[in-house]
Order: sequence, then C-alpha cells, then structure tokens
Amino acid sequence: MTTIDKLLTTINDYGFDKFSDQVNRKDLKVLKSLSASVCLPGFITENQGKLLYKILCEHKTHFRPAENNILEILESNIWSKSFRVVENIRKMFLTKNIEEELVIAVEFTHNTRIRDLLHKLSTGEVGQIAKISSNRWHYALTEKHIVCLIEALKPYRFEIDQKITNFYEIIKKYEISEIKANYTFEEKLPENMKNRLEEECGTMSLMTESIVQDRSIRYQYFVKNSPKKYGNLSDLITHRSSTKLWINSNLHNLAELVAVLKTLDRLPILVVFDSNNSNDYVKNLQNFSESMEKNGITDNVGIYFRLENTDSGKEFNNFIKDKNYNSPLDSSTQVACVQTGKLPKFFLKDCDWAPKSVIVLGTSLRHSKTAVYSNRCDLIISHAEKESIIEAKANTWRS
Repeated sequence: MTTIDKLLTTINDYGFDKFSDQVNRKDLKVLKSLSASVCLPGFITENQGKLLYKILCEHKTHFRPAENNILEILESNIWSKSFRVVENIRKMFLTKNIEEELVIAVEFTHNTRIRDLLHKLSTGEVGQIAKISSNRWHYALTEKHIVCLIEALKPYRFEIDQKITNFYEIIKKYEISEIKANYTFEEKLPENMKNRLEEECGTMSLMTESIVQDRSIRYQYFVKNSPKKYGNLSDLITHRSSTKLWINSNLHNLAELVAVLKTLDRLPILVVFDSNNSNDYVKNLQNFSESMEKNGITDNVGIYFRLENTDSGKEFNNFIKDKNYNSPLDSSTQVACVQTGKLPKFFLKDCDWAPKSVIVLGTSLRHSKTAVYSNRCDLIISHAEKESIIEAKANTWRS
C-alpha cells in the first residue's frame, strides 16, 4: 500500500503548479515545503504529519489526477517512517558571552508566546538583550533581570539553574528599609562605594546637591529627602529615573545641555550622530561646533567618521578639518563623536577612554554596537524634537 508521504512525493512529481486553480496558494506552499521534508533523514514531526493529512483530505478530489487511488491511501493512513520527535527545550542557566562575562541564558524550542513575551520584556522591564539565535537569548546578570525572567517564565515550566533560583530567593528576601539604611548617602555607605565615589567626584562633604543626586544611579545609593524636581534642565537630568533620558531639543538647545553636563562633571562626552540624511549631518555638526565653543571646548575633540564625497559630504569633512576635530582618542579627549551603529574598533582595543555621558543627536540608539557600548554609561541622553516611540513605551512600562 502506498504511504501518505509517498503520495505527497507523487503529487510533487506530477507538479503542484497544475493545481493552482483548485488549491489555495497557502496550502500549496505548505505541501511543497513538506514534500522536501519527507525526503530528509529526519522525516517530519507528528504535527506536520497531521497538517499534511488534513490538507490532502481537504483537496483529495483535486489531487486525483496525480494519484487515482488517493481515497484508499488516505483511508489507510500509513507512513513510511516514524515521526521525528521534537525535544521540548525550556532552560534558564548561567553562561559566559563572547566577552567572557557571566550572563543569563534563556533557551527554548520555538514557541510564539514565549518569543513575544521576551520581546515585550526586552522593550520594557528587562531592557536590552543579546539574541544569540532564534532559540537562545542572553541577558545581563542583574537582580532585576533575575526576578523579571523567573516570574515571567514560571508559567511555561522552564528548567531553571539552581544558582539562579538561589539568587532569586535571596533577592525576594530583601527588605527595602534595610537596604536604604545601608545605602543612604547622608547616613551610611559601604566603604568601597564611598572610595569609588570620592575618586570620581572628590570629598563627599564638598559635593554639590546636584552631583550627589546625579550619581545615585551610577553608584546605586539613596538620597534622603530628595523629592523629584523639574524646575530646570539640571533638575531634569539629576532626578532622572533611569539611565536613559529624552531631552526636548525645542526646549533645551545643545549648548545648554553641554553646560549642565560640565557643571555635573560629566565630561568626557560621547556624541552619537543619528541621521540618514547627509544634510542633517552638516546641520548637526555646525550646531555641535557652536555649542562646544560656547562652553569653551575647542580642543581634544575627535569626530571618528567621515561622509562620502558628495557636496554635503565634502562640506561635512572639510568642516572637521577646519575645526581640527581629529584628535586621537586617548585619556585627554573631551568629546568623541561617532555614527550610530558604527563604533570604531579602537574604542574597544587598547583605549583607556570612557564617556561619563552620552548624547544622541536623534531619536535613540536602537539595537546596535554603539548602543551596547553606551550602556556602560549611567547617563544616555536623546536630544531630539520627539521622544522615540520605543523608549516612550519602555518608560511607560517601567512606571
């Protein structure tokens, strides 16, 4: 007796295109794909077999010219091989990424609900991820990620590494009152945190109120009796709720923004040019130059990209040359400029330079090498007329 998979091969040899007037395009596409799969050593899965059988039954009269005995073959429902068994993988464990950093790995067999859930978390509560493959994603090893991932994936019965479970149980036992008591600026800070803070900002007793508030995200401490203020640009920056912040360029120009960053001791600055229009690059460069000069920043500035030699590209490149914005990247660099998504390799190799703040001249960094590099910084400012839709959704989720 002819098997179902042999029947499919027979129809394929006869020509699927001959049935295009009687069978809908979607079903023909499925059958063409399965006709190749049944010839593979691994064969097809049980679910694929059910789908194949269903489609053949629905169009059995149409396929009769290819196989006169199609009714008997479908009625016998015999297959030449056993169906391929799909391993259902759902794991969360610790591993190392390509930088040899310990990260949380979430691995799972394709599942639309789990994929959509992880996408939602990645644009909100959890934040940026590294997608290694379609079924394996990496997350930074943080308390927030551990709690969010475990609680979100618990209904899907993931096998969770015992170390991660132990971390989760410890984190859930945290009492916010106890944490605040040990990490409040005015009362008590761990000695190592205090030393690092004073290395960057000077003696604690001499720090301004703005700097104390501004560094609270970087060093993860609380500030006593510190209500949120939004009276001016400095307040907007220092009282931010996360590392990423949108500044309306219609309300606060670039010169004003750089002036505030100087008072907060936020130099050196990484400036990211985000535009697909070379004319915008020229406009942004001229605005950048004027803003730097107003703030007394005229040397140790490096712009580490050039445009093609179109009219606007030549204007852009010549402007950089005229202003001497070609300083090598080293510890003396005050401002470094790159294109979004195009980070020069020397930023990562043999370089002791690191930004204290990032300004994106556009909507947002999106997912790119520049974004990953910028995440080392606790202040990433998008200076644009409108807030990025993606960032706006993430802020709504966080609130």
